[in-house]
Amino acid sequence: MPGPLANVRHGLIASFLLLSIATAASAQSMTDPTRIEFAPSGAPGALDVRTGTPLVEKYTLEIYRAGGSTIEQTIDLGRPSPEPDGKIRVDLLALLTIPLSRGVVYEAVVNAVGPLEVASSARSETFAFSSACTPAISPSSSTLSTPAAANGSIAVTANSTCAWTATSSAGWITITSNAYGSGNAVVTYTVAANTLTSSRTGTMTVGDQTFTVTQAGASCVSAISPTSSTLTASIGASGAISVVAGAACRWTAVSNDSWITVGVGATGTGNATVAYNVAANTGSAPRTGTLTIGGYAFTVTQPGAPCGFTLSPFLANLTSPAAADGSVTVSAGAGCDWTATSNAAWITIRSGASGSGSGTVNYTVAANTGTTSRTGTMTIAGRAFTVSQPATSCAFTISPTSQSFPGSGGSGSVAVTTSSTCSWTASSAAAWVTVSGTTGTGSGTVTFNVAANTSTLPRSAMLTIAGKSFTVTQSYPSCTFTLTPSLINAPSTGTSGSITVATQATCAWTATTSSAWVTVSGSGAGSGTVTYTVQPNTGTFARSTIVNIGGVFVGVNQPAATAVVAAPVSLEAAR
Repeated sequence: MPGPLANVRHGLIASFLLLSIATAASAQSMTDPTRIEFAPSGAPGALDVRTGTPLVEKYTLEIYRAGGSTIEQTIDLGRPSPEPDGKIRVDLLALLTIPLSRGVVYEAVVNAVGPLEVASSARSETFAFSSACTPAISPSSSTLSTPAAANGSIAVTANSTCAWTATSSAGWITITSNAYGSGNAVVTYTVAANTLTSSRTGTMTVGDQTFTVTQAGASCVSAISPTSSTLTASIGASGAISVVAGAACRWTAVSNDSWITVGVGATGTGNATVAYNVAANTGSAPRTGTLTIGGYAFTVTQPGAPCGFTLSPFLANLTSPAAADGSVTVSAGAGCDWTATSNAAWITIRSGASGSGSGTVNYTVAANTGTTSRTGTMTIAGRAFTVSQPATSCAFTISPTSQSFPGSGGSGSVAVTTSSTCSWTASSAAAWVTVSGTTGTGSGTVTFNVAANTSTLPRSAMLTIAGKSFTVTQSYPSCTFTLTPSLINAPSTGTSGSITVATQATCAWTATTSSAWVTVSGSGAGSGTVTYTVQPNTGTFARSTIVNIGGVFVGVNQPAATAVVAAPVSLEAAR
């Protein structure tokens, strides 16, 4: 007698199309698929005329080795709703409770499960997952100092297509979330209380990485009192802890931090008292440490020391109007932050503008070319540091006070006018301006040379001549760039090539792009070549970007991949 599928009034006809990722370009074997796509069977909500129930109760996915007949894995897809284009799409990686073997070629079949029968699609195109990946885990172990139950987590780092599982080899370690997944994730677990007196070790395996858990054994000590101490000052302190234990129970008390020491009662039997000492906290940050007594943790919390600052010296009385350098030592506790600022334009902080704990501030005082003495201050760690400098009996003028140069560079001179006994110096703050005649007495002339500007930006420099500022400004050479080609039309499969850069010998350039699917390499001065690589477009949309070379752009266009799929046979409700 014909089955239900042979009866057109009651039967279901099913054929589905399985795609790997939406970017598949053909019906060839695919690598690292991430989702399933198929045409639904019949109209949504259609009913079976025999039962009055939905024509399709759910869909299932069967995975076979290519050409094989044995089902490797069956996945319940439920009854997802079609998307606006009429196709049903579900996440394959999220549904794989057991990762498929890598490097093995598979096929898949989608089944439409009705109230009385099942209709199956033709087999999909073949697909496979790339060779085995190795996720990284952090941390790689956990050591529990008490037998109490505990929770923990493991950070998994892996490529987005790298599927992995997490399993426990110990019954007392339970994975509570993310027992399997792909890409980055966090695996959480619980450790049951250890009721044995001996410690124990168990492992979990995440991907092919081993995570080790070591848990202390239960103690024969029944209690300690108190279980913690919160100190109110950073100074040294001491305390005592009562231990409650059976008469034959031997126990030890150890410190887990160097600033807490155990005094009387480091070992004991039965009830006893443990004495401990806490060192003074010389840092500004609070700290927490522990003692372990018979398997019980005793916690000590100590505040940081208040910050106090001392300056040495606390002032500077200069004996000459000449420029001078100086330094100030800041004494402070560890973790105490401070800053140093100048309140006078003629006092410059060279280094040590900020610090934490003890440090040094170095400063420079400019020459006093005026006829009156002067006083200025710096504020260092909230304290005032005073600098006094006498006046000079010499007056200086320079002419001119500035000069501009073209990008090709050049030379210039400055006339210094002063009394015959007045000495002066000349210096440049920029390496591209060199000074000749750096010292003199009485009136004289300073000459200097300006190097060619090989950058694409104008620049300026300051010369200090007889305590006066002389400004040098320089333009930059005009650079033009010709790029060949000016447009790259890359195929969807990707490509690579080169771009020729033509420009003047002193014109510097680099090649950049803001799109991850295009990589470029090349930089230099003058004409050169930039190499580029365009990755395959595995998406369903065309894309475009630009490559920037010396402020000139090369366009990059790439079409989308084209998916070639078999025409589905739809499931229909009987008329």
